[in-house]
Amino acid sequence: MASLQKKGESWYCQFLYHGKRHTFAIGKVPEDEAQAKASTVDYLLMRLRQRFMTLPIGMNIVTFLQFDGNPPQNETTENGTKAITLGELRDQYMRVHENSLEETTIDGMRLHFRHLVATLGERFPIPELSLSSLQDHAARRETMRGIGGKLSPATVRKELVTLRTAWNWAVGFGLIEGKFPALKRVRLRKPEEKPPFQTWTEIERRIEAGGLTETQKRELWDALYLTLPEIEAVLAP
Repeated sequence: MASLQKKGESWYCQFLYHGKRHTFAIGKVPEDEAQAKASTVDYLLMRLRQRFMTLPIGMNIVTFLQFDGNPPQNETTENGTKAITLGELRDQYMRVHENSLEETTIDGMRLHFRHLVATLGERFPIPELSLSSLQDHAARRETMRGIGGKLSPATVRKELVTLRTAWNWAVGFGLIEGKFPALKRVRLRKPEEKPPFQTWTEIERRIEAGGLTETQKRELWDALYLTLPEIEAVLAP
């Protein structure tokens, strides 16, 4: 059953759909109007449960209910078919897979889509996706920092692979047509080479010489090579 909350002068509607709680703003309206909106939400949810109505492919439940079951039409492609947006592809893809994959995998996919949306926009028409779109995302992300320094090109590639996987899934369901842009043609920054393995003494000597950043020092210790006596000393009780 839909419920109402008032924050300040605005009303908000909360409801459950497939076990997940959703909220959307109704706005600064009289209480009776907010109650009427909640009643409409209850009615539409009942119709969906009874299968007298279906959620359109590519449409998220919040938008569907905000517009009383008559959401505005999407932009269309050249052949007159509806053009699914990046936000809709994300919502539809995640809704289908969130109960069949490991939570860590789902969290990673959500993060990837968050970065993709930050580059392309929530309403980016997926059929217009091109190699240039992918390159724009790679270029933006490679200016950002990751754990311990510059963002890894491998991280950027994983984000693009998530988008390609969602694209191929959407093709299988008839949401879009065509092949995903050639991912191998996206130019990614060359990964930085890690320092070679070095002994404890060699690393201390290099750090004492100065001129290293904290990141470079951490990378040196990541490349630590312990001799057999040092390993025995570490393992000794």
